[in-house]
Amino acid sequence: MKKLVWVFIMVMSLVFCMNANVIAAEKVWKLKGTTFIPPSGARWDNVLDFVAKLKERTNGRVILEVAPSGGLCSSWEEYDYLSQGYIDFAQLIDAWALTHHNEFGLLGMALIKSNEVPDLMKAGVMDIWAEITAKNNIKLLAVWSATGYNCHAIKHRFINGPADFDNIPFFATGAIFNKIHEILGAKPTPVPNAEAFSAYTTGVLKGSTSSLSTMYSYKNYEPLPYLSYYPSGKNLGLYAFMPAFNMKVWNSFPADIQETIQKTADEIMEVSVSRWKKADEKALEFFKTIPDKVFLNAITDAEADTIIKKVRKPIQAFFVEQGKGKGREKELMDILNKFTGE
Repeated sequence: MKKLVWVFIMVMSLVFCMNANVIAAEKVWKLKGTTFIPPSGARWDNVLDFVAKLKERTNGRVILEVAPSGGLCSSWEEYDYLSQGYIDFAQLIDAWALTHHNEFGLLGMALIKSNEVPDLMKAGVMDIWAEITAKNNIKLLAVWSATGYNCHAIKHRFINGPADFDNIPFFATGAIFNKIHEILGAKPTPVPNAEAFSAYTTGVLKGSTSSLSTMYSYKNYEPLPYLSYYPSGKNLGLYAFMPAFNMKVWNSFPADIQETIQKTADEIMEVSVSRWKKADEKALEFFKTIPDKVFLNAITDAEADTIIKKVRKPIQAFFVEQGKGKGREKELMDILNKFTGE
């Protein structure tokens, strides 16, 4: 009789384990996330690519719905919302994450080209950033970099050198880049992202520095028609988009799904720059079709170097000083200097 009882217990245990494995194998994650951008441009294409590939590569087990700008929270709240678990995923932007950690401003300095970002991340920057976010209950996956701040949109004239920034109220995009504008003589002016277009229209803001594709997708060229851009690939600093999951959500994935998600994020990191370049080229071609509404000015390499040289050293010092010895800025700067051979 005892043997029969033990056999019964063993059989039931085996059945329970088999059912548990089946349930685990069939589990579907329906997740919600956000990105501060409107549904257009390379940034949005990166998200759509990521969402589609996750669904396909996990056989429909990871379904991620991403809301555009303001859909679930404001851009300034994304980091906190993700950290606290109010949302499952976010395509964070370094400019907004700077309010939490100065270290994320590393790419905001005019030091490297956009196509060098993946290699810089692999040189140690990604490890440090991932450690920082992990302490905030965030699993940072990758850095989807852009072509950089390669265009100055002004209300009334072109930019060709530092003197042309003369006290112009520029849209404030974060501590590092605000400092760059200050060094150049402009006046960084904080305005909520959702109200920026209105501020350009009314003249509260008279300048914006971003990418050509951003000027196009946000239609900033309408109130700021004088576009001065860097055609050779130079830029006044980079900004990056950082796909990340809430850590609790990330830990709920089995190892095979985690590996699939990470590989997908890394894959998009490698192609994100070329995607941005195409978006910039598309925007530039569009601007050329409306010469009576948009006025284009190609900044020469010599002019670009003059602008970049003015900010390079001061902004490096500012980056380190901002950390006040409490962050990992010095460590990141050492990695950057070794990477660039400085």
